[in-house]
Amino acid sequence: AEAGEQAAIIEPPLAVETGQITDGLLEESIAVACSERLGRERTDVAVHLSQPIAVQALRGIEQSEVEIQIVPGQSLAPGANSMLVKFWHGEELIKTTPVRFDLLVHQSVLVLNRFVPRGTAITADMVTVEHRTVREAGFASRIEELEGTETLRDLPAGTPLMGNMFRVARA
Repeated sequence: AEAGEQAAIIEPPLAVETGQITDGLLEESIAVACSERLGRERTDVAVHLSQPIAVQALRGIEQSEVEIQIVPGQSLAPGANSMLVKFWHGEELIKTTPVRFDLLVHQSVLVLNRFVPRGTAITADMVTVEHRTVREAGFASRIEELEGTETLRDLPAGTPLMGNMFRVARA
């Protein structure tokens, strides 16, 4: 890894034949890197590129055998992210391209099973745990995360709970 790159790199880089580098392949490679970095199962992670990149990145480059190397960024969370993708031909670095993408993570989320008025402390009997695909960070997954807090506003049944919906309970 180059200086300043502290993230894990998929080893060995993924080798593909000429003309087979597609955005779908890049999404899959990035999803593998994200799942490894987050310590999650590959099936719990989905990636959607913000814009097409494969054809643009390799335009005008002779491809006999190109390897893809994924370099995850400093932080990684559901929602908007970016990583570097390095294209190699043998020992020669052909191109380094930043890739922006949305990261979706399938995880356990606490969901209200009833209406809860403003100022109420959430208890275990008010929530169910559902497995949902989320595209932003901050969802509560355990009731312990909400201990000592109260709701900032009225919350309808079916609301997935996030930390920003609560404040420290008033004494």
